[in-house]
Amino acid sequence: MSLKVLMIPFSSDFIFETSAAEGAVLIMPDGAITEDLMCRKSIKNYLAKNARTWYKFISEVREREVRNGDIRLVMGFDKVSSWGIATSACSVGERARLEFKNVGDISQTYTWRCVGRGSGRVGPCDQEMQGILSLQEMNRSPLQNQCVFLRTLNFDLSGKCWNDLVNHRIRSGDLHIPDSPPGGQYTGSRPGHQAGSNAGGGGSHSTSGDVTFYSMQSGLSVGHAPAVHYKCIY
Repeated sequence: MSLKVLMIPFSSDFIFETSAAEGAVLIMPDGAITEDLMCRKSIKNYLAKNARTWYKFISEVREREVRNGDIRLVMGFDKVSSWGIATSACSVGERARLEFKNVGDISQTYTWRCVGRGSGRVGPCDQEMQGILSLQEMNRSPLQNQCVFLRTLNFDLSGKCWNDLVNHRIRSGDLHIPDSPPGGQYTGSRPGHQAGSNAGGGGSHSTSGDVTFYSMQSGLSVGHAPAVHYKCIY
């Protein structure tokens, strides 16, 4: 893999050149703020005591369909006032050049110029900022309201605890059972996910009573999907 990063003197422009089969870059040209909850032990203790009632409230009181592991608690985030993200894909012998440029004289407006098999986008767009630009003008500083990374604490109920909850919903007539293997138990887990497992693989997880915890970080994607998920990092 080959990657060259060029910084243009006296400007906020960057140039990335690569011949790697796949590449991605995220730029936060105006800096970022980071916030994280630190009291993880007390939060886990609280969740361990109340996780079952949370699922029960969502499915029975709010009447929403929910699978085991769907509830996630936001533990931290990284926010910026502007961002640029780009990807590249090169065949053997090819190179891609990704140029990140500031095209605003006064306002910080950015764009990508991609040479080769690359694409990129920048944010926020004007439409997203309508109605809140006045706040930025009042603060006289860029409004850091663009979330580029989100850290969550995910948790599953144990198989027995989840099955007890599902059986209660079956008896009350509130649950439509999807197709399941003959003779198998309905777990209600998300596709590709098993209760008590570590989503993403390779990360750590912990168990407290009937609840298993694991952490995940999500970030921007280049396509139209709202986020890409990364394996556990804690």
